[in-house]
Amino acid sequence: MPQEEGHEFLDHEAYHSRWEDQFWGKDGGLQPGQAFDAQRSSPALTDLLQRGGLEAAGKRVLVPGCGRGYDLIEFVRAGAAAAVGLELAPSAQREAAAYLGSTLSAAELGKAEVHTGDFFKWQHPTHPAWDVAYDYTFFCALHPAMRRDWAAAYARYLAPGALLACLAFPIVPAGEHPTGPPWPVKPQDYKDVLLPLGFTLVKEYAVPAELSHPGRGGKEAMLLFRKD
Repeated sequence: MPQEEGHEFLDHEAYHSRWEDQFWGKDGGLQPGQAFDAQRSSPALTDLLQRGGLEAAGKRVLVPGCGRGYDLIEFVRAGAAAAVGLELAPSAQREAAAYLGSTLSAAELGKAEVHTGDFFKWQHPTHPAWDVAYDYTFFCALHPAMRRDWAAAYARYLAPGALLACLAFPIVPAGEHPTGPPWPVKPQDYKDVLLPLGFTLVKEYAVPAELSHPGRGGKEAMLLFRKD
């Protein structure tokens, strides 16, 4: 694996293993409301879907790093033909499947799936390309050395004309560089890796504090990209 300038050689497998070993599979597993589990989808996504800023009806939607699947529920109820989550941790996949099964109706459940796999290598067994993707607390969970590969994976997954909605978090004040995950981000970080691969920025705006989870207000921005 090539070395990213400014970073030491990164072992992807060792980095990825933390999500099972330190969170989802440890000491009875990650509970609702613990760590990064906010117990519901972001109000910013709900607002975007309700306003028609992101069209999900009839679309195939991919949500990597979906956790318990809160966002999948939003997309299914917005009319998605298929809402598919991807998780590295097998325990997270099981938790998501159980949560979706207890929350969605039988008809809704037929449109939601959660798979275990590596975002950089995975391929859905039947969907060759996606119409919509949603990225939240996923980009920031990846080591910065992985960001170019992150963009290349989306370029591979998404169909021409597809939309990628990125809810950027955590945006921290200039001069602050906390060690992640979550790694600090700037909206420009997304543009730097996506625009060279044929994505166009369609919309960008700061998320109002009332549309963020508690404690995340003022630290989020929504960016919508179209794959040309």
